[in-house]
Amino acid sequence: MDVSQFIAQLLGPIYLALGVGGFVNRKHFMTLIEGFKASYAVILISGVVALFIGVLMVRFHNVWVVDWRVIITIFSWIALLKGLTLLVLPVRVGEGIANSFVKRPQLINLMLGFCILIGAVFSYFGYLV
Repeated sequence: MDVSQFIAQLLGPIYLALGVGGFVNRKHFMTLIEGFKASYAVILISGVVALFIGVLMVRFHNVWVVDWRVIITIFSWIALLKGLTLLVLPVRVGEGIANSFVKRPQLINLMLGFCILIGAVFSYFGYLV
């Protein structure tokens, strides 16, 4: 098994569970998002985790090819940049993200739908191909 397939096997179920769980437990998901902006510790920990995962994934999977594996590379760089921004500008970025979802609930549907889609894509390439 190559690194791309391994990462897809890890991320696929996580994104699927996040998307489905967000739709099924909508009220709790909104409470979670509102709580995110209220806790600077959560913003800091989220930044550390995102940066850690982003650096690991970029280090072991910086593959710029014209196939499905580039999606993992793009997600790796996004995680790295997200972690950096949450650590450098925790209040502005953390609260900004949370506020955008609270003010525009339709964005949550878009994000959760995207999570289900990308989770299905990663699961397909991780487990079936």
